[in-house]
Amino acid sequence: MALRQLMLEKELKEKRSRMEALGKKDFSAREKEIEAAIEEAATDEDKALVEDAISAFEVEKEQHEKEKADLEQRIGEIENEIAEMERKQATPEKREGTGKTMAEKRTQLAPMMSRAAFQRIGEKRCTQILMAPETRSFVEETYRNARENRNQENLNLLIPDITLPLIREIAFDEVKILRRINLVYVQGDGRQVIAGTAPEAVWTEMCDNLNELGFAFNQVVISGYKVAGMITICNATLEDSYIDLAAELFTMLGQSVGKALAKAIFYGRSDANKAMPLGIVTRLAQTTKPDSYPSVAPEWVDLHTTNLLSIPAANTGVEFFTAMLEAAKAIITPYATGELFWAMNSRTYYTIMGKAAALTANGDYVARVDGMMPIIGGPIEVFEFIPDGDIIGGYGKLYLLGERAGMKIESSGRDAFWAQDETGFRVTGRYDGLPVIANAFVAININGGTPTTSLDFAPDLANHSAELSALSIASATLSPTFAAGTTTYEASTTAASGAITATAKDPSATVKIYVNGAGVASNTPTWLEGKNIVLVTVENGLNKQNYTVTVTKTTAGQTMAVKTAKAAAK
Repeated sequence: MALRQLMLEKELKEKRSRMEALGKKDFSAREKEIEAAIEEAATDEDKALVEDAISAFEVEKEQHEKEKADLEQRIGEIENEIAEMERKQATPEKREGTGKTMAEKRTQLAPMMSRAAFQRIGEKRCTQILMAPETRSFVEETYRNARENRNQENLNLLIPDITLPLIREIAFDEVKILRRINLVYVQGDGRQVIAGTAPEAVWTEMCDNLNELGFAFNQVVISGYKVAGMITICNATLEDSYIDLAAELFTMLGQSVGKALAKAIFYGRSDANKAMPLGIVTRLAQTTKPDSYPSVAPEWVDLHTTNLLSIPAANTGVEFFTAMLEAAKAIITPYATGELFWAMNSRTYYTIMGKAAALTANGDYVARVDGMMPIIGGPIEVFEFIPDGDIIGGYGKLYLLGERAGMKIESSGRDAFWAQDETGFRVTGRYDGLPVIANAFVAININGGTPTTSLDFAPDLANHSAELSALSIASATLSPTFAAGTTTYEASTTAASGAITATAKDPSATVKIYVNGAGVASNTPTWLEGKNIVLVTVENGLNKQNYTVTVTKTTAGQTMAVKTAKAAAK
């Protein structure tokens, strides 16, 4: 091995170690502290101190993000240089420190290399990714937790940076649209400059003065919402070699994120209820400019009547494609550059094939589709979540998707899915996006109806509230006063019975009431003399919360001594 390569590999190891350390730094605790200080600041002096704290925090965070970006760039440069050195060296196969020949390694890598995404990156690059120390460490730790039956939640194993391109390739396989749109890497809030219409240059004599061209620039701002996917892997698989585990784990991680991204690109919504990229169809359906729309962004235009279109179901052949051409005119803008794409489900695709069918001179039917939109042009991408009859199209490069660095995996532990003999893994990534030039897209229903503008997304079961917003018992006063975060109470009553009212914060939660171990159908139990234990359970998705009230029943007119004696006897 050349000395230069040794030096580069040493530097690479140091840079990756530093990147790992930076990735573990969490600013959320300080953010919460500052938020609390903002709320508590009452005097001008307090406010000044908080302002100083905010400034220092922002500077530190900005420096942190810049260092990560610089490290990532340098790591990429080193990896490329090492790869080029290895290519030039072209050394014959030899045994490595593991005692395995490269031929033996290829046999071991077979499960991974059989997958399309891994094939695209090539055997050599796959070997580099898989055999990298950080990859082995990650997978072997996952494997070890499975074998040792560790029931740990929030394991927070960081996916090695070197595997991110591989997972991204798998996501690309799942979401072909990612190859059609403008995918960028961002740190913090990303500001993307969008050029206006390019003006015509001016012809002049050779030595004449130059004319100033009237370029105009706009900006859009993208953040980094979190997307999370839950996957489960059979424990028998986890107990196999780490190669098999890596093949399963990386494939499922990429597919999980990819499916969520695909739906968000078309139907995502960025509002109080759902923090995700703004979808193409969602934007076309807007009838009023959102309050949050940036003043520096391209001018907002109402497109719900011009770019949400319908074609009669009866149209066939020339009639149909003439109507499609008319609909496609809606996306012709000064910004309309690059390749058109069209997205639909497989049933709509077959409908298009039928409308494009023709007879050859031999009397054979042919459908001139073959993955491309007939007449109009542009590749067709199939997504089964798009409703029947809907076609979404446009200039993909005018949709901006920002991707943040850093993905992590959390393990559920084996006990969470013991009945299925599986272990759960949750992958998270951070993305934001929007159609920067919305009128470069169109949604068409070819069955004579209106294009669907909203789809349901996977429910966020892990973060649904399992708290009560109210809890009371008739003829009894809770002590302490009810608060959602307080789960244990006491109360006393002389009444024979009392209605229990328990209201969940989230209407979708399930509330059950038990008194002395038995369910209460009417929520109005009859109290026994002495102590009664009221248990209120709230379940919502994966979350559960219990509230307990000890109700002491006494007879009216009893002396305090009698009450105490009876309570002690119980």
